[in-house]
Amino acid sequence: MSFEITDVILDRLIEVAREAGDITLKYFKQDIPIQIKENNSPVTKADQEAEAAILKVLREIAPEITIVAEEEVAAGFSPDHTGLNDFWLVDALDGTKEFINKRPTYTVNIAFMKDKEPYFGLIYAPAKDHMMYGFADQSEAYFYDLEEKTFKGVTTVDKKQDDNLNIVTSLSQSNGESFKKYIEPLNVAEIKHYGSSLKFCAMAMGLADIYPRFKPTSEWDTAAGHAILRAAGGDIFTTDGEPLTYAKRADFLNPYFIAKTKSVSLIMDEADLDTSAA
Repeated sequence: MSFEITDVILDRLIEVAREAGDITLKYFKQDIPIQIKENNSPVTKADQEAEAAILKVLREIAPEITIVAEEEVAAGFSPDHTGLNDFWLVDALDGTKEFINKRPTYTVNIAFMKDKEPYFGLIYAPAKDHMMYGFADQSEAYFYDLEEKTFKGVTTVDKKQDDNLNIVTSLSQSNGESFKKYIEPLNVAEIKHYGSSLKFCAMAMGLADIYPRFKPTSEWDTAAGHAILRAAGGDIFTTDGEPLTYAKRADFLNPYFIAKTKSVSLIMDEADLDTSAA
């Protein structure tokens, strides 16, 4: 019998995301030691302790399901997920640089992959107390309404290519040449900057229409946001127009991609874009 996320399990996942978020908040705005991993990215105690809390619960919920978690991979425990259909992808502190720089735009990401596709995603921004989750086979994603203390359904805004489009990106990417070339033919209303996986949440909430990504990401960076975006009516494509897939490479790296809302057409010109994943 295949694993299913029941209402009871969903409640536990929401609870452990908040637990992991509380762990990060203990260290937030403090000066804590920073280690540099082999891929030259930073890691802190907050990343490691938050991940440990999530992994403990996931292994209680479904001990038979493989977990791919960023810090375990960095520590040398790197399961071969390329032959798996169902598995978890966990990034307990997405946006470590945001966290280190005392910006509240980092997130906790938990995703469940079914048949190698992003099926369930949960994103929590502890410093903002913002949470979203979504099931890719449903017609809405859900965000937590802080005033009403309940989850509400949302879908992406239905826009066409020639409409005024809101582009979402990170500050570090917005000056890149590939990004500039990509948005040049678009009718851009505004470029919005969000940290970590909050870019996917902004799209699901209807605050942005396109997220072009021409910098490296790993599967745990995108899976939760991908499931939420699909639930809200959007999707993610590689720069050659193919759906972004998972369990494709042993090193967990994604190719460059374009995330978009419902009816926005993809703009691709491979002659003008650096389409390789570094």
